[in-house]
Amino acid sequence: NWSSDVCSSDLGDTDLYPVSQLVFTTDSVNLNMPSASAMFSEGKTCEIAVINADGNSTTIYPYGSELINGADHLTLAGGRSVTLVSNGSNIYILNSYKLS
Repeated sequence: NWSSDVCSSDLGDTDLYPVSQLVFTTDSVNLNMPSASAMFSEGKTCEIAVINADGNSTTIYPYGSELINGADHLTLAGGRSVTLVSNGSNIYILNSYKLS
């Protein structure tokens, strides 16, 4: 099951939950990922998809000292989407697309 959230700049930093979800951003916003271990349970991972629908960038931060594809944050340019998954220790990009 997917849940859906809409984020905008008036929310400031937004904490995401460890459930499969679609996050649709319409303005520049910072997203804080749940811990990799919370995303990964019993050999299964939830997928968090982020769609940045406008020209502003969205910055995604991992939990604590965890990493996203080896980096301490991920900047998602406007008009791009990304799906993130976990191996229980860190967060990885499953796929990334340019919106048409």
